[in-house]
Amino acid sequence: MRITFVQGPYESLAVEYLASILKQKGHRISLVIDPQLFNTVYFKNGLLGKFFDLRPWVIKAVIASKPGLVAFSVFTSEYQWALDLARGIKQQNPALPIVFGGFHPTSVPEVVIKQKSVDIICIGEGEQAFVELVKSLSGKRSNYRIKNLWFKKDGRVIKNEIRPLLEDLDQLPFPDKDLFFSQLPFLSK
Repeated sequence: MRITFVQGPYESLAVEYLASILKQKGHRISLVIDPQLFNTVYFKNGLLGKFFDLRPWVIKAVIASKPGLVAFSVFTSEYQWALDLARGIKQQNPALPIVFGGFHPTSVPEVVIKQKSVDIICIGEGEQAFVELVKSLSGKRSNYRIKNLWFKKDGRVIKNEIRPLLEDLDQLPFPDKDLFFSQLPFLSK
């Protein structure tokens, strides 16, 4: 299965770990970066932000990657940006599943799961949960009992329990740094 991660203009260790684990399992990974020129929480300029708004291009790139799943790792400062892109993706392909993980969904899962453009949220660590999710989506029957994940199904929310934290982090593969370095080469210097 192809999984497309959507990210702002910075490296994400969480995405790198998930990509590495999923590649190990034989899945294909894409990364689409929104440069957010003049439109970040740290530097915002309304006029220039609109002029350099690349969100339509980002949405097109996500759809063109032909993913089976789109994933966002969301900090609170980027929540509205991620929702906006998720809405745009859903307008182009309503059936495409979108998962939000990271600090914001973990902190306020009840708020995030209510969003129309979010189908699944990951609460807490995603390494094991994400592998199970992709396996489920790749199979003939969906598994809605994956720990750390909440799902929308038939107008209701399925809230699964949290699994224990990974104790042996050495079992994780090295993060896939090339995923970001290939698109943001200045990070590798």
